[in-house]
Amino acid sequence: RYRELLAVSDTPTAMTEPVTVSLTVALVGMVKAGKSSLVNALLGEERAGVDVVPLTSDVTSYEMKSGDLPTLRLLDTPGYGVSGPSERELHAAFHAAKDADLLVLVTPARTAARKADVEFVAKLTAAFVAEPGLRMPPRVVALSHIDLLTPAAEWQPPYDWLHGTRVKEVTMRDAVAAAQEQLGEGPIVPVCTAPERTFNVHDELLATVAAHVDAARGTAVLRLFQNEGSTGRARRVLEQLARTGREALGAVWQSVKSR
Repeated sequence: RYRELLAVSDTPTAMTEPVTVSLTVALVGMVKAGKSSLVNALLGEERAGVDVVPLTSDVTSYEMKSGDLPTLRLLDTPGYGVSGPSERELHAAFHAAKDADLLVLVTPARTAARKADVEFVAKLTAAFVAEPGLRMPPRVVALSHIDLLTPAAEWQPPYDWLHGTRVKEVTMRDAVAAAQEQLGEGPIVPVCTAPERTFNVHDELLATVAAHVDAARGTAVLRLFQNEGSTGRARRVLEQLARTGREALGAVWQSVKSR
């Protein structure tokens, strides 16, 4: 049923009535980096109703709402190739980014060189600089396909990639460090979005997203995914966001990461 919900026509639909959006996240990255898989990982369990709206021929909006909570909106942009973004791909990403509260750059963990990603970020930044009235949203990097890291045959989550000593944990940490060196400052979260292997999406990635927007929106998006069995970093961030103003969000996230 979920795949049917996500079946998107190539033809843009008519204008739909506006909805109250709690948080808008634009997903960007190379072809086959895992953007669509991340959408599936976030929404695939159908915790709430999902509406799919083609905004343009290039950008698709996935809107998720549960009860009286505000809406989470994911903007999926076309992927670019190893030679970097084309003018059309850059235009589509800019169109999505200017309406977004946050960018999530999806990049594979096993990619040795990220020239295309670096070029994309530089060109997108330049596009915003050329529009003084616009501000580029903050960026979070989702390091995908971590299940394929050495040892590839091993997959026994949970993993403590920050402090753990298992081989898989060490290779995750090394992959994050390599991506940090190539992409510069900003949070990087290792994730697995493969079916039946989803890891670190509904806890650390969502917590990182929540920590990089204002407290009201951060709390709303975490509550959207909260369930009776939720534990870990997302729950801790949720509890702290309820008591914390926007100015303290950075300190909250740093304290959560260190635990």
